[in-house]
Amino acid sequence: MGPLKEQTTLSTKLWTVIQTISVLVLLQCVLLPINLWICSTTDVFRVFASPIRRSKFRSHDFASPQKTVLIDGGRLSKGLLLARLCKQAGYRVIYTATPQTCFSGARFSRAVDRFYVIPNRANDDYVACEKDVMKIMRREKVDVYMPVSTASSAVGDSNIADSVRRAGHRAVALGSADAQRLDDKHLFGQWAKEVGCDVPESHQVTSPRDMLVTLAKLSSGSTEPSRFQLKSIQYDDTHRTETVCSSEVSKPEVQARVLSLPISRSTPYLIQRHISGKEYCTHVLALSGDVLALAICPSSPWLLQYKHVEHAGISAWVKRFVRNTGLSGHACFDFIVEDGTEIVYAIECNPRVSTAIACFRGSEQYGKALDHFLDNPKAEEHSADASTITPHHSMVAQHWLYHELLYELPRTFWSPTAALNRILFIVKNEDALYDFDDPWPFFAQNHLLIPQQLLWHLWHLRPWTHIDYNLGRLID
Repeated sequence: MGPLKEQTTLSTKLWTVIQTISVLVLLQCVLLPINLWICSTTDVFRVFASPIRRSKFRSHDFASPQKTVLIDGGRLSKGLLLARLCKQAGYRVIYTATPQTCFSGARFSRAVDRFYVIPNRANDDYVACEKDVMKIMRREKVDVYMPVSTASSAVGDSNIADSVRRAGHRAVALGSADAQRLDDKHLFGQWAKEVGCDVPESHQVTSPRDMLVTLAKLSSGSTEPSRFQLKSIQYDDTHRTETVCSSEVSKPEVQARVLSLPISRSTPYLIQRHISGKEYCTHVLALSGDVLALAICPSSPWLLQYKHVEHAGISAWVKRFVRNTGLSGHACFDFIVEDGTEIVYAIECNPRVSTAIACFRGSEQYGKALDHFLDNPKAEEHSADASTITPHHSMVAQHWLYHELLYELPRTFWSPTAALNRILFIVKNEDALYDFDDPWPFFAQNHLLIPQQLLWHLWHLRPWTHIDYNLGRLID
């Protein structure tokens, strides 16, 4: 087994080198000159059009004093998108990232007034990171802290937000207690049931044996085969959701797969009954139990397409939950609408900004929702008559062009019809990063940040499967 394992390791490393160098050549030798020409030409047209065309990121000319916001967004596309919305609303924007993501598109954005690198953020040292954040807030006289979290940092960022509030500043973020409860899939399900909102049947387990026993009990009580989702309650980027059919629970290969899962008291798992239906994701901005902004998008592979749709059932679910829990801050709920019954079930909640915020691109209404949030520092000062804003019906789908060109389009070459439909989708809709008033993040994210990640993987010979152009990272 030793030589075989060594041979496998060598072949994996060799493939990593070939794969990484090939993508680097494609990006930096083929696509970079085209992207550079597009962004340069856009900038020239923007300058010449400035006397007759008003830029979205104009200097502050509002009657009220200008607010300064600190967006802790790193490499994430949604950080840049939120920065643009804040700048359009007249805020002064300070942006932070880690040393590993210092070439993120936001650094080159006209929406960002000052860019800082926070070294401790890369080590998940939230105590040191909190000190860095407070230091920047004092130096830049920041009024508002807006964390744009990853899946693993949402709870830590909510703790920083609590400290920011105690220091007398505002924070557009959930409180740490609410964030922890929402981030835990089991606690979120219990909370939703308590306030009268539908969620799938679920059971928490703390060992592989416990999971097998629970699955056997659930299977024995049903006359027809049922499917169950097995998912880690905590964020786990390595072990994805497993699906098990009740009729297969007794099979040795299924039991072996379950026994291999890293389930323990410190890393519990959730058994959730599978529901067949269409999945949706949302972006929510709430204040003291009122939903100020809501975007609803059908879920897509890789979560790299966002198009708002109206859905009365999902909207009602979100408003009921937010009203009955009194939430304040950004959140992202994932739903499934059951086939046949059309019952809306919430699968989970991510207590952070969602990339579905892309649907509010260029929206002045979102800035007004933020103004309403920030102008009401106390719950008792908030008037409950604020209406919920949604993306305009004319807003086209937001995609990531490089993902479409380098991943989706090549998969359609076997079918001329599928290829044509893909090309039409790309042309009719918009790249989420490219903006006529702010083109250079489109260049930097694709030709500085992504190559930086590729070179890091090449240097460490670390295998990767695909590039997530939204998150600005390589998926291992």
